[in-house]
Amino acid sequence: GSLTSIVPNTTQYWMVGEPRSLSWTSVPLDQGDVRLVWAFDGTTFPEPAQLLATVNSSVGQTGHAFTVGAAQKGENVTWRVYRVLDATVQLTAATPVKIYNLLLDQPVASEILRIGTAKTIQWTKDAGAFTTPSAEFAVSKSINAGAYVEITNPLARPTGTSFSYTPVDADRSPNVRFKVQWQGSTNVEVISPQVSVKPSVTLTTPLSGTFAIDDPLAITFSHTGLTGASGDTWRIRYSTDGGLSYPAGNIIHTTTIGPASPYTFNWTVPEAAGIVGNQFRLKVEQVGDELNVKSESGNLTIRGKLTLITPTLASTVWKVGDTTRSISWTSKGLTNVRLDYTKNNGADSYGNVMTASTSAAAGSYLWNPVGPPAGIPTTATSNQFRIRVKAIDAADSATEVLSPTFTVVPRLTLTYPTGGETLLVYALSSAAARTLTWTRSGDSRSGVADDDFVEVYYTKDTTG
Repeated sequence: GSLTSIVPNTTQYWMVGEPRSLSWTSVPLDQGDVRLVWAFDGTTFPEPAQLLATVNSSVGQTGHAFTVGAAQKGENVTWRVYRVLDATVQLTAATPVKIYNLLLDQPVASEILRIGTAKTIQWTKDAGAFTTPSAEFAVSKSINAGAYVEITNPLARPTGTSFSYTPVDADRSPNVRFKVQWQGSTNVEVISPQVSVKPSVTLTTPLSGTFAIDDPLAITFSHTGLTGASGDTWRIRYSTDGGLSYPAGNIIHTTTIGPASPYTFNWTVPEAAGIVGNQFRLKVEQVGDELNVKSESGNLTIRGKLTLITPTLASTVWKVGDTTRSISWTSKGLTNVRLDYTKNNGADSYGNVMTASTSAAAGSYLWNPVGPPAGIPTTATSNQFRIRVKAIDAADSATEVLSPTFTVVPRLTLTYPTGGETLLVYALSSAAARTLTWTRSGDSRSGVADDDFVEVYYTKDTTG
């Protein structure tokens, strides 16, 4: 018998992983089993290491189909067919084939590519291979299972292992694939898994910082979505738990269709449940694809708000022993506050306690220490007196408001005369002499020498 006409027997380029076949002519058709082996040097066909298959000789008429394996990779792969019962009946291809391996590394399955953001299409090729008859690779794309369209420049195709491509609006699809094709033999190609191309959105401000209720807050983001009447719509939300959740009720703003980029929405921080704290975040998302097209800020701090109502005038003067002096304020987002005072314009860090805790919503506090004596204490005298109202909540212990610097003076109390007495004019007797007496409550103010002296006046009517 004989074996003739082996195919392939010309210079061909095969790729690992692609289907191929070996065919031959057997006379007679059935000569029993034959073995299909290969060599890397044209002469050495070791078995079983390089045994492809054992089949009936008649298979050669239609060809033995197989998938090219990585074990067969090489620059000079020669195929041989020989009869099992008589190895002298054999056929060796006169021309070897070249078997290469081409792998696509990027993009990976289910990856999301962003419009306007460059993506590196990357592949791995065998070292030393892919040089002749061409070293170039063409990269193409397919949208929604359509025809592949080359995205490389035919006049300057890459010869390395990567190509940078920036998706455009026309690529937007949940079904995009890329193909890398060697120009030396276009059957040597690799196709990416399915990826998506979507717009990008980036929240640019604010990303961090501290703000308070009623503060203006400019929220800005940029995007690569569609603009105009058929464009995309964007939604801004906020979270109060560090981004773990964005409740449906925490919507700040939804844009009209297709806003330009960048886009800014001017928001005023509201008094809302749970908003005060250091776990506040912002998120912008594309309406309709919220899970895939979004951008978040880092944690921001939102504080409550305190506004002092009284005292607010630097000309204010309080006296030791006053029992009706009230501090009043308005608050937002706070539960409890404390009140302290300083006698040296804050140098003592407001180390004097008025009250360690009172309701922020109450809005006022009557400073009337029980004493004795009752009222503003004698130690409070100062011409650098200030009051601080400060938040003491777990979510906010930083917000505070300060009064202007004002004065607390000692109190003078006239002990004689006290009213109703009759004093003689030009009394000739020393017994008619009268001594005016008084008491002073309160320490002398630091640096105020006049606190140690008094001036005495009189009036001849009741108008003073």
